[in-house]
Amino acid sequence: MSETKTVKTEKKVEYLELIYDLIFVYMIGRNNTLIHVIENGFVAPSAFIAYVLCTLAIIQIWNFTTFYINMFGRNGIREHIFLFINMYLLYFVGQSTRIDWQAFQTQYHAAWGLTLVNIGIQYFIELRNHKNNKSNKDIIKRMSLTLFVESAFVFAAAIPIPILGTSLSAAAIIIGIVLTAVSRNKSSGGQTDFMHLTERAMLFVVFTFGEMIIAVASYFTR
Repeated sequence: MSETKTVKTEKKVEYLELIYDLIFVYMIGRNNTLIHVIENGFVAPSAFIAYVLCTLAIIQIWNFTTFYINMFGRNGIREHIFLFINMYLLYFVGQSTRIDWQAFQTQYHAAWGLTLVNIGIQYFIELRNHKNNKSNKDIIKRMSLTLFVESAFVFAAAIPIPILGTSLSAAAIIIGIVLTAVSRNKSSGGQTDFMHLTERAMLFVVFTFGEMIIAVASYFTR
């Protein structure tokens, strides 16, 4: 019974998922402002590092959310509430993405960490629906652990010390990538819907490409 709940045929991208993806259009645009700092004809090294870290953080958040919806999503009220909370938190992440990011370091990392915790809680709540499915329980526990561990590093990076914030941000992203890879390799749980995943990824690529054109166009003058 519990297994049939997680198996969904012909899963389609819901309208709320599309609305959720729009916040990432805003986030990509905010990240692009970081590479507008030019020194001697090149992007400033500090701005480029900030751009890379911010971009990886946003992509990671999108991945965590998308894979949860893809494997365990039911398009229910609970999921809608969590998505709206994430959109609210991501707005503060975007507002903190600035050239003078040091002044907004605490706000950025606090909102980022809460976003990861929000997704982790969704996995944790989902655990009760898979009591009789060991493989799904395993991947849910591993993903919850991944999100909570990464969020701990992100919260630590909220301490207003620029060098510490940069190092811990990079460490949090790397830890998230490594633990996710290990989690997927050691567990056969979850039911990936490749058509749904492909559609979401394609839409994200379109958004990214559009924002990239806007960012590149600003470098050209008449």
